[in-house]
Amino acid sequence: MATPEAEISSIQDKEISEIRSQYPGQIKVLSFIGKIQHVVMLSFKDLDLQLKFQLTDEYPNSAASVSVRSTSLSHDQQEVLISHLQEEAELNKGQSVMTHLADRALHWLQDNSIDLKCSTDGKTDKKNEKRKNKRKEKKSEKGNDKTDNPEDNSSSTPAKKSAMKTAADVIKRIQWDSGLNHQDFYVGYFDRFLGIVEKCFTAFTWEDIASVDMFTLTIPQHRIQYFKYKTEVVWDKGERIDNVFGSTGSNLTITKVIKIYEEKENEKREEDDRLKKESDGAVGAQSSVENNTESMRDDVKILMEALSIEKPMYFEGNHETNQHQEKKVGHINTRKKPNFFLSLDISDENVRKNAKEVQEILTSCLPNYADYIQPESTFHITLAIMNLEDPDHISHCSKLLKEMEPALVEFVRKVPPLNIRGVGNFGKGIIFAGVKVSKEFSGFIHLITESLQEGGVYICKESRGYNPHLTLIKCPRGLKEMASHEKIAQCIHPFKHRNFGAQTLDAIHLYQMVLEDDRYIEEAVIKF
Repeated sequence: MATPEAEISSIQDKEISEIRSQYPGQIKVLSFIGKIQHVVMLSFKDLDLQLKFQLTDEYPNSAASVSVRSTSLSHDQQEVLISHLQEEAELNKGQSVMTHLADRALHWLQDNSIDLKCSTDGKTDKKNEKRKNKRKEKKSEKGNDKTDNPEDNSSSTPAKKSAMKTAADVIKRIQWDSGLNHQDFYVGYFDRFLGIVEKCFTAFTWEDIASVDMFTLTIPQHRIQYFKYKTEVVWDKGERIDNVFGSTGSNLTITKVIKIYEEKENEKREEDDRLKKESDGAVGAQSSVENNTESMRDDVKILMEALSIEKPMYFEGNHETNQHQEKKVGHINTRKKPNFFLSLDISDENVRKNAKEVQEILTSCLPNYADYIQPESTFHITLAIMNLEDPDHISHCSKLLKEMEPALVEFVRKVPPLNIRGVGNFGKGIIFAGVKVSKEFSGFIHLITESLQEGGVYICKESRGYNPHLTLIKCPRGLKEMASHEKIAQCIHPFKHRNFGAQTLDAIHLYQMVLEDDRYIEEAVIKF
C-alpha cells in the first residue's frame, strides 16, 4: 500500500509530465531543493515571461508558491500578476493547478492589453530597436522634405495601438496626486457572485492583498473594470478609455476632465437657480409632495406596529436587499465596514497553553513580531463580522440573538468540537492556527448569518471568504520591519501539523472591534 508521501510524489510527477506535454521544450524542473520538492519553471515560447512554481511535499493539498519573471513588465505589474495567480492557487488547493495558472497568466496579459512578444530567437535587443527607430525617423524626415502633399503618405501601415496605462497606475495617481480628492473617485470591479459592483475608492485598502486581514476590504487589481470621477468614466479596461493619463490618444488627462466636469456642473447650477426664481409655485408643489410622502411613511409605520412586525425600517433587510444595496452607484458609498463581530472564545486550557507556547517560539524566530502577539484574553475564532451603526442597531442585533437562542442551542448539540491544528499565515502580517471545519459547524454558521440577515443585520463579506482561524500574531498594516515570506515560511514550518487541541462550541459573544484592557467590549452573549 502506497504511503501518503508516495501518493503526493506520484501526483506531482504526473502533473509535471502533463505540463511538459502542454508546453514542450518550455519546461525546466529542479527537484529536492531544501524543503522544496520541485521547482517548475515555464518559459513561454516567443514571450518575455517566465513562471516559477515551487511545490512543497504537501502540494497539491497546500497551494503552490508562484513567482513571475519578465524584463518587459514593470515591478507593479509583476506584483499584480503574482497576486492574481497566488489567489487562484489558494482557491484551487487540492487540485493540480500549474497548467491552469499558466492559462490564467496569458488571459491576464490579454485582459490588460499587455504584449510580451519577443523576437524570433526569444530575445529583445533594445539597442537594435532604438537604432531601427532612429533610421525610420530619418527616412520619414527625408520623405517629408521631398513632398508637401500629405496624401503621399496614405499608403503607410496603420499605427499599432499604444500601450494603455494599467489599473495599478491609476490607483497610484489617485493616491499620490494631492490635487485629487479620493472620495470623488469610484471603482467598478467584477464580483464573482454579483457581477459588476461599484464602490467608492476610499472603501478599499490598496495594500498588497496578501498582507491584509479578513476585516479589510480589498480587491485584486485584475478584477477592476473601470474608474469614475464622480459620474464620468475616466478609465475603462474593456473600452480602452484612459482619460487619466491620455495613454490611448484621447488627449484628455484627469485635470482636464475635472475642469470640464466642474464647468458643466456650474452651468447646471446656474440654470437650476434661474428656473427656481422663475417658478415659485414649483417650490410649493415640491413641499406638498414631501409632506404627503412623510404622511405615507407614518401610515406604514403604524401598520407595521399593528402587525407586530419588529424589523426596523432603517435596517437593510434580508440578503437580497444587502446585495441590492451594494449594487447602487453614484456618490454614496454603500459598502459598510465591519465594526462588530460574533466570536467563539477559546476557553479550552489545552488550546490556550499550546497557543502561548507556539507564540513564544515564533517570536524567538521572528523577534520583530514580539510586540504583536495576541493576548491570551483575546484568543477567539470569528464566526461572522457585521456593521452596527448605532445603539439601536446594537440592541436589535442582541435581541435577535436572544430570540435565536433556542434554535442555536438545539443545533449546537450536533456540532462536534473544533479541531485546531497547524499554523499558517496571511501575507507577512498575520500568523494563525488553523481550524478544521465540519459540515455541522458550517451549517451552524449558515444558520446564524442567514437569520441575522433576515432580521435586518448587515453582515459584511470577508475578502478571502470565510476562513475560521485562531490569530496568534497580528502586525499593524504598514509595519516596515516585517519579515520576508521565506523567513515566515521557515519559522512556521515546524508547526505545520501541530495539534493545539479541540474547542467546544460553548458560547458565542457579540463584540465591538475595540479593545479595552486587552479585552474586546462585549455587547451580548449566548451560552450553550
